[in-house]
Amino acid sequence: MQLLYPISAKLEGLQEALEIAGGEVTPEQANEYFKTSENFQAACLDMARLIKGLEDDEANIIAEQRRLTDRKQALKARVASLRRFTAEHMLARDQKSIKDALYSLSARLGKQALVIDDPTLLHVKFFKEPPPPPDPEIDRKALQEALEAGEVHPGAHLEPGSPILTIR
Repeated sequence: MQLLYPISAKLEGLQEALEIAGGEVTPEQANEYFKTSENFQAACLDMARLIKGLEDDEANIIAEQRRLTDRKQALKARVASLRRFTAEHMLARDQKSIKDALYSLSARLGKQALVIDDPTLLHVKFFKEPPPPPDPEIDRKALQEALEAGEVHPGAHLEPGSPILTIR
């Protein structure tokens, strides 16, 4: 993998092992890396370079996914419109089927679609059983503040957050 920032050979070896394994860094691997590094600060900065490079890769992948999703949607829309227009023109000419050596085309009207203009005007017999009332929404902020103030509420508790590394 091509990284944006240069990293040490030791960290590059760890990165290659992870690429091959396809997994995350284990605590053992992290401990080994940091314990055997000659300069802890340099090891942390090296790790930051790797992290930033991986974040850049992730951002590029997300952008490519969006581009491909947009392309897929455009192609699907184009195919749908070409199918619809071809069928419309075949039906307008009373040509229900066309065949050659490669393709066999047939055109027909689709099933009628139901459009509900105003559900309040419909008879009750057309409704399924009424839906159950929605679950009450929990005021998460108020609950967290109460737990932080020392109150005990069965069914909820506070957990310590994960360590966070900020790289600027």
